[in-house]
Amino acid sequence: MPLFLLNYCHPDGRFAGVVVVESYTHLHASMKAEVSGADRGLNFAGAHELDAKSARQVPADMIGRLLEVGDIRKLQQAITLEKPASPTIRGKRSSARPASAQP
Repeated sequence: MPLFLLNYCHPDGRFAGVVVVESYTHLHASMKAEVSGADRGLNFAGAHELDAKSARQVPADMIGRLLEVGDIRKLQQAITLEKPASPTIRGKRSSARPASAQP
């Protein structure tokens, strides 16, 4: 079943956290979070469906509850399996052909 990240904010607009919910649609996911109380009465701010690869990496104890900043960092680490590619340093490219390549 797909997983959705539901974003919540405080009434004054400050970010409050994320709830991860199993559901087939983001509307159903937000209703599940509200009915279960996982949203803690906060304002719904948006939803994002996780891709299948990322969804498989979400720890079971992070599903169905409000994740605050520390938990969100742990979740990001769990679903980011590969390190980002390091930048490459290239020298100035020469426009001249090597002598062996010239006709």
